[in-house]
Formats: sequence, structure tokens, C-alpha cells
Amino acid sequence: MIPETDNLTDLTMEQPTESGFSSNLDLWTYLSIEVILYALFLVIYLNYRVNDSETFLVAGKNLSLKIGTIYTLLLLSGSLTMSYTVSNYRSGNKGSASFLLGFTSVLGLSAFIIFCIQHLSLINAGLNPGSAVLTEMGNSYSIYFGLYFLMTAFQAVQVLSVVITLIIMIFYTVPKCSCGLKPETLVKLGYFWHFAVILWLFIFPLFYFN
Repeated sequence: MIPETDNLTDLTMEQPTESGFSSNLDLWTYLSIEVILYALFLVIYLNYRVNDSETFLVAGKNLSLKIGTIYTLLLLSGSLTMSYTVSNYRSGNKGSASFLLGFTSVLGLSAFIIFCIQHLSLINAGLNPGSAVLTEMGNSYSIYFGLYFLMTAFQAVQVLSVVITLIIMIFYTVPKCSCGLKPETLVKLGYFWHFAVILWLFIFPLFYFN
């Protein structure tokens, strides 16, 4: 039996859809690289921490637990508002989604400023990698602060890159915009934000709770 013309056209035009994994291959590739990278950092950290725990305990006292806690709270608040952003946009409430994107951006920028305050205080004290002060203090101190600057810098750059993207996305979520932004785009952006938060929750106790 020959199918009708309309049905034949529908069959011809039908395209296979991508699976969830293949459509997010860039996301999973990026996250996999980050997991491997931070796993290597952790191995190096634990090796030196076990062999010279006393030095790591002393070095950790140069970090501000108050600043680290504020940074943590800002990131966690951003995760909450990012989740509400996606749910509001999916329900068609573009106005609220746009506002929440802006609010999440403010939280992210505030967190980045807090990050800079912590690092500038360490630099002013001569505790940045390669400084003469750290060289005189010994190899273990250099390893500690080298790992701290490296691991936190990677994490902060991810936060800043997500914030920049969020600011751009605000213009695509305003009610007057007819650009047809897919909710999946915000979902993927949320994954990047949440992963940056997870990285920090992994870094925070390692360095601030010695």
C-alpha cells in the first residue's frame, strides 16, 4: 500500500533527534577535563599534606575563613537563583527569569570581588607563588600557596565566565525579545554554575579548615 503524499512528506522531513548525551557532548567533555584536573590537584595536595601536615596547618592560618565563608554563601545563593531562573523561563515568565539572571550575575560578580580581596591580601603579604617571602619560608609553603592560587584561580575564572554569559543572556530573556532562546541553553549554563560551586565546596575545606 502506497502512503499518502502528506504522510510521505512527513516521513521525508522527519529528522532523528540527538540523544541527551550527544547534544551536551561539549558540556560533558569540559566537566570531565575539570574532574581529571582537580583529581590531579588533590593527589598533589594530599601527598604534601601527609608528608608535612604541620606546615600546611600553619600556612592555612593566613587565609581568612570569614572571606571564604562569604564567598561560599554567595555561590550557593547564585545556585538557588539560577535554578529559579530556569523554572521561571520554562513556565513562560520571562520577566522574572530576566530579573533572576541579573540577580545571579550580581551575586557572581560580588563573589569574584571577594575572591580578588582574598588574593590581593595574600599578594600584599608576599605569599603569592614565586615571591621572595615564600622562597625563604621553604618548599612546603610554596607548594601550599601555589596549589591554592592555581586551584582557586581556575574556579574563579569559571565563575567569571559564567557571569559574563549570564549578563548576555539577560537580553535574550526579556519579555520583548522574540529570539526564541531554548530553556536547555539556560539549563546548560546552570550546570556550569553548579559545577563551579561544587569545585569550591571541594576546595574550601582543603585550605580553610586545616
